[in-house]
Amino acid sequence: MSSERRGLLSRPVSIRTSLIRATVSLIVVFSIALLASIGFNVSKSRQALTVQIIDGCFGQVEAELNRFFRPVEATLEMTGRWARREIVVLDDSEFLMHFFAPTLEQFPQVVALRIADLEGREFVLMPDGEGWTTAERDSDGRTQVITWRNDEFYSDAYELRASPTSESWFKEAVAAAGESGWAAPDRLVTTGRPGMTARRLVDTPKGPLVVGFDVELRAISDLTSNLRPTENGMLVVVASDQRTLGLPASAAFETAAARDRALLSRPEELGVPEVRDGLLAWQEAGAEVTGAVRYDSEDEVWWGAARSYELAGGQILGLGAVLPEDDLLAEARAQRRMLLWISLAVLAGAIAVAVWLARSYSRPLHELVDRARRIQDLDLVEASGKGRVRSRIREVEELGLAQEQMRQALESFSRYVPTDLVRELLRRGEAAQIGGEGKTVTI
Repeated sequence: MSSERRGLLSRPVSIRTSLIRATVSLIVVFSIALLASIGFNVSKSRQALTVQIIDGCFGQVEAELNRFFRPVEATLEMTGRWARREIVVLDDSEFLMHFFAPTLEQFPQVVALRIADLEGREFVLMPDGEGWTTAERDSDGRTQVITWRNDEFYSDAYELRASPTSESWFKEAVAAAGESGWAAPDRLVTTGRPGMTARRLVDTPKGPLVVGFDVELRAISDLTSNLRPTENGMLVVVASDQRTLGLPASAAFETAAARDRALLSRPEELGVPEVRDGLLAWQEAGAEVTGAVRYDSEDEVWWGAARSYELAGGQILGLGAVLPEDDLLAEARAQRRMLLWISLAVLAGAIAVAVWLARSYSRPLHELVDRARRIQDLDLVEASGKGRVRSRIREVEELGLAQEQMRQALESFSRYVPTDLVRELLRRGEAAQIGGEGKTVTI
C-alpha cells in the first residue's frame, strides 16, 4: 500500500503541469492567508472600530447641538443685560417686536420669546410664517394679540390667558435665582408642540423679569433621524429623565405628526427594540463601560454607546448610538470580495503566463527527448534535424549542445562498427566487450 502510494506521488508530470500547479497553489495559499488575516483583524478590533465610528458620529451630533443650543443661551444672557439696563421693559410691545424680530430671524429654532414679571404680566413674540404675532397680557389675564405684517400693525384681538407664573419654565427660572438654564422638556404653551425653554430671572430697576426663549425639538429629531453611525445604525438624544428629545431613524417617525407624538416618550415606548435594548445594556454595564457594549436585539448582535452633553445651568442630555455588528463587518466583507476578484484575475493571468512559460520551456525539451529516442534507435541522420536544439534557458542550451556532440560522436563511430550489430546488442541488453577466442585456421 505504501509503495503504491509512493509510486503515485512520484509519478512524473510535465513541466507545463508542474509550473501551472505551483503557480495556482502559491496564489491560492497567499489569497487564503490574506483573507484570513483581514477576517482576524476585523474580528479582533470590532470594539475599537465601533468606538471610532460612534465617536465620530457623536462629534457631529455635538457640533449640531452646539449650533442649536449655544446661540439661544448667548441671546438669553444678552437679553438679561438689556433688561438690567431697562432697554427691555414690558410697557412697549411695538418696541419689543421691532427690537427682537431681527434677532429671532437669525435663529429659526426659536419659536417664541417670552418676557414676564412676578405679577403675571407678559409679552410674547412669535414668528407666524408671514410676519409676527405679539401677545401682551396684563395682570388680570386680559391679553391683546396683534398681528404684524411688514413690521406694521395689521390686526388685533383680545382674549383671556392663564398667568405664566403657574407654568413650569417660570417657576424653574424663579427657583434658579438668576442662573441661566433650560426648563425641563415639555409641550410648549406657545405652540403646543414638544420643546424646551431657555429661561432666566433678571433683576431690573423696575422689578424682576423672567425671560424665556422657546425652542422646538423637531430640529433635533431631524438631525438624529438623518445622521446614522452606519448604514443601519441609529442615534437618539434623551433628557436626564430619559424622555426622548431626538428620535432615531425609523419608518414609524417619517411624518411630522408621528414625530410630535413620539417626542418626550421614553425609549422603551418608541417601538424601536434595538434602541431600547441598547440603552438597557448600557445601564446594566454601568461604570464598567469603557467604550461600547455588545448586546443582542431581535436575533442580531448590536453595539451601543452613550455620551453626555451639558446645557447651560447643568442640565445633562444623553446621546445614544447603536449599530448592528453586520455593519461593522460589511467593509471587511467588501474588502474580501474585492480581494477575491483580484485573486481570481491574478490567478487567470498567472495561469496564462504559466502556460506561455511552460510552452517556451517544454518545446526545446520535447525536441531533445524526441532526438534522444532517435539516437537510442541509432537513427542519427534524423536525429540531427535542423542542427542542435537551442533555448533561452542556459541549462537547456547546454543539454542541446551535449546531445549534438554525442550524436556526432556516434555518427563517427558508426563508420567503424555496423549499426545493425549495435542495434542487436541493444535489443539483447548486452554491452560490447573487448575479447576473442583462438581458432585453428587451415591455409
